[in-house]
Amino acid sequence: VFYLIVRATGIYTRGTIFFKSTQILAKADNIDIIARTPKVMVEAFNNLEMAAKNNEFIFEIINCFTYLGSQINCNTNISTEIQKRIVSKNRCLFGLRKHFRSHLLYRKTKIMIYKVLVQSVLMYGSETWTLTKQDTGDI
Repeated sequence: VFYLIVRATGIYTRGTIFFKSTQILAKADNIDIIARTPKVMVEAFNNLEMAAKNNEFIFEIINCFTYLGSQINCNTNISTEIQKRIVSKNRCLFGLRKHFRSHLLYRKTKIMIYKVLVQSVLMYGSETWTLTKQDTGDI
């Protein structure tokens, strides 16, 4: 059904976004629209929606979802993802508190455990974050 809907829009699906204004990526039951401008993206979505209605298919618009453990939202606001990562880091730290309080481990070992286990939970995916001053303070 997706193949028919995408073909009915008239959007050329070959090539990359470098040579056109819109690109559609479709896999299983997901469709991603990549566009150079918001106007072109809305136009592509409207074309897809009209083609879907002709085939008696309804697209569901999702404002927020989790992908590979990271929360993605339509506002490109990363604050919720950062808060989720801080909570995960605190849970990890709480789970390891017995080891951090232990007198059997050297301080150097505890620092290494913190950097490898705890800090990596917080910073997972951080290379793609666009931070505000508030987000920087939270981290």
